[in-house]
Order: sequence, then C-alpha cells, then structure tokens
Amino acid sequence: ADKGGYPFYMEKEIMEQPRALKATIEPRVRNDHIVFDELKLTDEQLRKINKIMITACGSAYYAGQAGKYVLEKLTKIPVETDLASEFLQKDDLIVYTRGRSVPNQEFRSSGSGLFTQGKVAVLVDEYSASAAEILSGAIQDQDRGIVVGRRTFGKGLVQRPIELADGSMIRLTVAKYYTPCGRCIQKPYEKGDRSAYAKDVINRYNNGELTNADSIHFPDSLRYQTLRNKRTVYGGGGIMPDYFVPLDTTKYTRCYRELSAKSIIINESLKYIDSNRKALSKAYPTFEKFRKRYDIPASLVDSVLSKGEKQNIKPKDDAELAKTRENIQRIMKALVARDLWDMNEYFCLIYEDDEVVRKAVELLSE
Repeated sequence: ADKGGYPFYMEKEIMEQPRALKATIEPRVRNDHIVFDELKLTDEQLRKINKIMITACGSAYYAGQAGKYVLEKLTKIPVETDLASEFLQKDDLIVYTRGRSVPNQEFRSSGSGLFTQGKVAVLVDEYSASAAEILSGAIQDQDRGIVVGRRTFGKGLVQRPIELADGSMIRLTVAKYYTPCGRCIQKPYEKGDRSAYAKDVINRYNNGELTNADSIHFPDSLRYQTLRNKRTVYGGGGIMPDYFVPLDTTKYTRCYRELSAKSIIINESLKYIDSNRKALSKAYPTFEKFRKRYDIPASLVDSVLSKGEKQNIKPKDDAELAKTRENIQRIMKALVARDLWDMNEYFCLIYEDDEVVRKAVELLSE
C-alpha cells in the first residue's frame, strides 16, 4: 500500500538486534546474536553481555503477531520466563489494566532476569503495537533503558473473548493497558469517527510527525514523569521514544514498492531458492561466509524487473532504476538467508543500513 508517498515497511518482529551485541557476546552464540527463546538456553553467555538492543518494530500485520507473541510471554506463561522480567528488578511494575466494570490488574517483574544491569535500547516505529508497547513503556517508565525511533501505534485494549451459540465469537473490550507511570497505551478514538482512527498512521505522516521532530507537539496535560529519574515522557496514545529518528521516505523507490506489492520479488526469490538451495548450502556453510561473499546474481534482478515491466511497473529514470536494483538485491539476499537459515539471519541483513539501528548503536556506545 502507498499513501502520499509513504512506504509501508517490511516486518520486524520482537528480537534482539545482532549488531548491538557484536563483540560483547560469546562466539558460541549463533551468528553473534540471540532471540527470546534462546535466553534460557544461553544463560552463561547472556550474563556476560553488557548491552542489548530490542527491536519492537513491524508492519501492520506483523505488529499484531509480535504483540500477541510477547503478550503471551507477559501474561500467559510462568513468570520466570517473562520477557520483561529479563530486564527489570523484582516487583517492578510492567503494566496494569483498568476497566469500567472489571477489577484492575497489575503485572510485575519476577526479578529472575538475566539482564537487569546492562544498557538497553528498544527500537520502535509507527507499527510497534500491543505487547511491544507494553515492553517499551515498561523499559522507559522504569528508567531501565532508552526507546529509539518513532511514536508507536497505540494498541492497548484488553479484550475478552465471548463464544456465541452458533460457534462464532466476539471480542469485547473490557479494559485498557497503562504503563507504570500511568500513560494509556491505547490511542484516542472518537465514537463514530472510524475513518480517522483507521487512517491515523497516514495522518501522522501527512502532518509531518514521522519525518520532522518539529511537527510533534504535546499539551502539558499529556506530560508524565518516569518513576526513578523523573524524566518527562508523554501520553496520548502509543509510546513516544526518547530519541526520535525520522522516517526515510527515500529508502525504497516507488518502483520497488510496486514490485513488492505485486509479489513479483518474493515469487522470483522462491523460484531461485528452490532451484539453487543445495548449491547455495554447499557453497555457504555458514551465515558469516554468506553475508561477506554472496551477491544476488544480476540476472535474477533483471528477471524481477522484466516481470514488472510486463505489468507496466517501470522506473521513471536511470536514478530510480539504480536505486530499485539496490533495493531488490538487499531484500532478495535477506530472503535467501531466511530460507537457508532462519529469520534472525534475514533481519541481520535487513538492518545493516537501518537508521534506527544505527542511532541505537551510537547511543549504546556512549
């Protein structure tokens, strides 16, 4: 989708960013990085880490999936494996709920975490949603780390599933989520104005909030203070980061976005991988070797462009063509890595030139 020239970004789920851990984590950990499920598998290595970065960014669909994933970590499984508890002190408030006719409920850290001392940066964007916002808000309000990126989506409703007699189900909103200092995560909604609510991110872009810090304004009524250092943070829906990184609207060309929207890139990638999987696995037994030496064949990029041309998708000039080829090469290399290994390797390549990641690495290095 494309509104006003705004590129909808690829998925980024909840996981630690590899570049932030490089040179601080033991070499035995796969590709110098870890994901949540490995936290309990590599306790010894994790205790030696002195800085960590968590990405809580995502497309509209994946934000929901990531939120569901982490929400289960926060509320549905034993507290000793609680994701937020890996970073917070014992009994630190993570989030609380408040509703009109249901009891308020608090969720607190178990204090059994493996990373309660080192530096933490949480990366967010306008599609970080649900439990990703719970985690971001807890880290920020407890002054446990910094939040970097752009204001999050603002999805903070507690819904109760109610089964109906015909086998269908409704999800009734019974409460809202609040960060430890009292900020409501859910963005405002005016009854009957579904259009404005649905177009909130587009409106943010058109108003300049995603690209210019000077366009971001909050009334005094939305000022809150963090619990330990009494820093000023802002409510009003979503989590406003401590450090703003503007959206780069030039990163992906219009031609590339149209090729992606038509599934041309992914389809050509799948064909290529299916035909070359054995050869690629043999030539690149490790991801590190693949990352340093492998390049997407020019003929594969040409094939993508050719398929697009048949659907009247063409770059407007040589400059857009060159940039489009660069975009295609980056995503296709990541897609090949995802097939040969897993999502970790995919994100490792996707994030190599990400401005939010670069800013977080800079801040963690201070």
